[in-house]
Amino acid sequence: MTVTVIPVTEMFFKGENLTWARILPWAPWVLIFMLANASNEELLFRGLFIGKMEPF
Repeated sequence: MTVTVIPVTEMFFKGENLTWARILPWAPWVLIFMLANASNEELLFRGLFIGKMEPF
């Protein structure tokens, strides 16, 4: 999937002058947001839904 990022962006979203040199500086931020989203979903699901289903 990583290999197709640039061609797909150019094809579907008209990304121009997109190179790996422009993408790589954003990689740490993308990973931080992905991990934050996953942990937020886990906490939300386990904290709200499983706590309420415990009596059953």
